[in-house]
Amino acid sequence: MKRCLLIAISILFVSNTLWAGKHSISGYVVDGKTGETIIGANIVVKSTTRGAATDGNGYFVIPGLQPGNYTLNFMHIAYEKKSLAVQLI
Repeated sequence: MKRCLLIAISILFVSNTLWAGKHSISGYVVDGKTGETIIGANIVVKSTTRGAATDGNGYFVIPGLQPGNYTLNFMHIAYEKKSLAVQLI
C-alpha cells in the first residue's frame, strides 16, 4: 500500500546559473509525516524533458529553465504522486 502523503518540499531554492536567462530549481524531498529525506524520488517538470532524481541525501537540482510558471511532478514507487506549482522570476 502506498503511503498517503508523498512529500513536502522542505527547501526550494530558485537560483540564477551561469547561462543568461537560465534558472535552476533545487531542493530536498522529504516524507510529509516523518520528515526523513526520500532517496530516489523522481522530479519531472511537466510538459518538458527536464527532470532529476534525488540523491542519497534527498537533494535534487533541475538546471537550465527559463523564467516562467512550471508544475513539478514528484514520484516515488512507495508514495503517491504529488505536484507543486512554482514560478521562476
